[in-house]
Amino acid sequence: MTQGLGLFDAQYRLLLVNERFLEIFDLSEEAFSKRLSAQELDDIIGDRIATTLGTAGRAASGELFGRHVGRLFTQAEPVSGEETFGDRVVAFTHVVTGAGGWVTTVEDVTERRAQEARLAYLSRFDALTGLPNRTQFNDRIALDLAWVADNGIKLAAVGLDLNKFKEINDQRGHAAGDAVLVAIGRRLEGATQDGEFVGRVGGDEYCALKKFRTQTELAEFLARIERCFRDPIRVEENDISVAVSIGVAIYPDDATDAEQLVNNADLAKYRAKRSVTQNVCFYEATMDEASRERRAMARDLWDALDRNEFHLTYQVQKNIRSRDTIGYEALIRWTHPTRGAVPPDAFIPIAEECGAILPIGRWVLKRACADAAAWADSLRVAVNLSPVQIANDDIVKLVHETLLETGLSPQRLELEITESTIIGDKAHALHVLRQLKALGITVALDDFGTGYSSLDTLNSFPFDKIKIDRSFLMEAEAKDDSRAIVKAVVALGRSLDVPVLAEGVETVGQLNILEEEGCEEAQGFLFGRPARLIEGEIATPKAAGGN
Repeated sequence: MTQGLGLFDAQYRLLLVNERFLEIFDLSEEAFSKRLSAQELDDIIGDRIATTLGTAGRAASGELFGRHVGRLFTQAEPVSGEETFGDRVVAFTHVVTGAGGWVTTVEDVTERRAQEARLAYLSRFDALTGLPNRTQFNDRIALDLAWVADNGIKLAAVGLDLNKFKEINDQRGHAAGDAVLVAIGRRLEGATQDGEFVGRVGGDEYCALKKFRTQTELAEFLARIERCFRDPIRVEENDISVAVSIGVAIYPDDATDAEQLVNNADLAKYRAKRSVTQNVCFYEATMDEASRERRAMARDLWDALDRNEFHLTYQVQKNIRSRDTIGYEALIRWTHPTRGAVPPDAFIPIAEECGAILPIGRWVLKRACADAAAWADSLRVAVNLSPVQIANDDIVKLVHETLLETGLSPQRLELEITESTIIGDKAHALHVLRQLKALGITVALDDFGTGYSSLDTLNSFPFDKIKIDRSFLMEAEAKDDSRAIVKAVVALGRSLDVPVLAEGVETVGQLNILEEEGCEEAQGFLFGRPARLIEGEIATPKAAGGN
């Protein structure tokens, strides 16, 4: 048996024990040469504990029989429970037998109880720093809100976020990052006083709660928090300086419930993180609601693919001289169930910021290539790539796999990038672009002329096409300098033997200017607005209102 067992007769005398019973209490068989009473057995077990732990351990030891046998014959149910013998925890059950005696089973549950205690601790405390975790924070803020409401005072929820913590992990290693988190946790814990709360809610984020009556009390508390980040942290003979962004929201001024209070503190914290001059920001509705809206849109973007809220439209591209269609640019559109049509310039920056641009960009590429592969004419399709996609090492593999899956010829795929794609990490971006070109696709430089080093960008990589930004063409009919820029870009493309495509052509006058200056390609409303494919249509999509 995995359990210890002892059999007693009606005179409370021990008849037999099994080997597991002896093992649990570290007893020898010699101790059972005679029929012991239950009380004698308790004494033997207690003496054994005293041998190990001393008299103090004997006094603290439980009794397996004396406390419980009296109840055994006065109730219908077996008597069960746990007793502590020194550092051991033993679970027991006494069950009456038909002969007037009883059977006792015992099990050593010391490790199980220790594990349960550990799990209970981890459910309430952060394993790395030992600070209260998010669960305990949620419980505490609920209690504090009820208390301050009853007592007519205020509660400040404080969110803390370490600045550039990722750089510490990247440059010094995760062990150093963990050491910093532990050190900050100790400083914060040491800075709190009775009635105050500080915890770690995940990653490099901490939280604090402060009940207060006057603004001076809150200011003093925040000053103590800030001092925790004043001195560098010593890690393996290196001094690591850590800055922090702090956001504060106050009940009942800024919120009336826990969730809203924490969210508003987070919004203030994000504003502090973006600020150059402030590391502590208090929630301000007029300034932080825009941030809340961005966060809400970011959450919706992650679900939009699963809800099939995106679709593509295609804008026709023309050869200016022959007016022949040479291809289409794929443009993503988002129809939100409550917001309606959300323009790309509103949601693309947010998607790039929150990372949703990666799955969205993957969908756009696959959808556009699949659509183009079904067109009757072998026209090219242009797809925009985000700087975030270029920074992702999987983009080359993704393009290659997409071409294989859809059967689209590489020569029919054109990837458009902006100058900002290269500026962030020029060496990496150029390496990725060369790998993409090696697949046989073409690469176009989009929005040329709007960056601060466009010529340097153009000189760094052999682009297959230059796209003139629409802003220059919009004023080319009225302003000589705008037309001069268009002329210069076209001439530059001609000298480099790189075709130039003008975006945003909306009037015949603009088209005439491009033709006079020798521009080869164009797209814009003059040739037709972006249009969706008709479901099941195999032929090339037709642009609305085009000529």
